[in-house]
Amino acid sequence: MASQPTFLYMVAWGCIISSSTILLVSFDDRNFSTSQLDVTCQSSVWFYGLGFGLSISALFAKTYRAKCLTIDKINASKDKHIVVSIYQYFIYVAIALTFEIIICSIWTAVDPLTWTRSCASDTSGYCRSIGTCSSDTAVVFISLLLALHFVFLVYMLWICYQVRNIPAEFAEHKWITASTVSSIEILFLTPFLVYMTHNDPTTSTLIMTLALFFNDLGVLVMIFVPKIFMMLQEHTVETESQENMLFNLRMKVRQKMMKPTPAGSIDSKRPGSTSKHVQIISQGSGVPTRQQEAPIPENERQMNSKASLPEIQVCTTIESSNPITKRADEGSSPSTGRNTGVNVGNVIREHEEAMKVPS
Repeated sequence: MASQPTFLYMVAWGCIISSSTILLVSFDDRNFSTSQLDVTCQSSVWFYGLGFGLSISALFAKTYRAKCLTIDKINASKDKHIVVSIYQYFIYVAIALTFEIIICSIWTAVDPLTWTRSCASDTSGYCRSIGTCSSDTAVVFISLLLALHFVFLVYMLWICYQVRNIPAEFAEHKWITASTVSSIEILFLTPFLVYMTHNDPTTSTLIMTLALFFNDLGVLVMIFVPKIFMMLQEHTVETESQENMLFNLRMKVRQKMMKPTPAGSIDSKRPGSTSKHVQIISQGSGVPTRQQEAPIPENERQMNSKASLPEIQVCTTIESSNPITKRADEGSSPSTGRNTGVNVGNVIREHEEAMKVPS
């Protein structure tokens, strides 16, 4: 689920289209005519807007679909409205591209960018000229475009926060968050740096080129490289044991944060439930597990009239209202290395054999 190749293809193509702007902003009138440069100036806006919109909207649709199929699937009120088909989520990509097209179309129709060469300084009778892409309303449309991209990125952070508890196998929210934060930083810094160096075309062009390059590179690296390492990673008993240890540590912290269940609650009145205290213990392996005293079956109560039956304890990783019926036939799993419980049936049979008196 985490891969969703269709969205990954869209992210890659979006970064390629956006990075094509680097070539367009590097053209000047030494090798091209003014009419050609006029087309190049406005085309750079289209390439950047459509590329950015395609990549960020594909990431959003990918993460939102993972949220729907995991978190929302558990919610009974939302389960009936969940769409599984990947094509239904293309609407978010279409919406983002529609906003990009509207802004770029209005800009192109009203006041497009044109190539102009003007005199930057005039000293001793010599004019130092610079050539730039400019228009009277360029600042307004650039501000609208950057504001739209900022809204996309902020909403991307919000959806990543909602899926923060989903395992990385289903949604790589950590890396998407990192790439989004990186894009926000570049989005804020680049306009100020370009404005400060607008009298130096070489420097301003270099800043825009580096900003476009590292923005797209950050998205590609943080999305695709972790997936490559995840595919090459080998899962062993040791790694599974480490994951189990971290999981149990997390459960230990949450157990301390949980409020005690009232005595008159529904859970305390369920048949087979126990009101004894559940505590966290640490075994010899260093892995904290949860230990719960299990109620003794009826047949064992009869046996207690002849001899005292030692208290049977069940180690489980989750709370259970009747741990014997749920964990009696389970033991440690050698394939995963996780301690799934003590085989209570074997313990009872061993006790019965020990209680037998030789004739």
